[in-house]
Amino acid sequence: LTASVSFTVPPPPAISLSASSGLAGASVTVTGTNFALSSSAYVCFGGYCPLLLGQPATDAAGAFSFTFTVPNLAAGSYQVVANNCCGASGQASALFTITSSTAAPTITLSQGAGPVGAMVRVVGTVFTPSSSVSVTLGGTLVTSPSTDAIGSFNTTFTVPNVAPGSYTVV
Repeated sequence: LTASVSFTVPPPPAISLSASSGLAGASVTVTGTNFALSSSAYVCFGGYCPLLLGQPATDAAGAFSFTFTVPNLAAGSYQVVANNCCGASGQASALFTITSSTAAPTITLSQGAGPVGAMVRVVGTVFTPSSSVSVTLGGTLVTSPSTDAIGSFNTTFTVPNVAPGSYTVV
């Protein structure tokens, strides 16, 4: 005796972009197919979701269309990724190149003053993606974090043994 039943392997999720390059601030539409049916997808900029652009609903066929504004990040190439929501597996990606941007690197500190030995958080944005950054206090290297896929970092440093005074953090 034998029995059989039909089993279907669906095509993988796929996305396309209305443009593969453009200026920061431009509008781009991402169209997705073969995602979870009547659910939603997460659309991210910079690979594995360092910057969530939105969560469009998918229709009964697993398709969606979503328009986003290109973030004001450093010029360069970035992955736009769409992931199935809510435990469903599958993702798709497409490359987008920011051709020009008015963005400039910035850093912020958790505090503007502190004694020698204090722990200070430093957050940086709009640096070169996936690269090493040197953070100095008055010319003394205090940490060398790596940036993520969109050029951001978040780390801490300990105030070194320096004389009291005001120092520039770069």
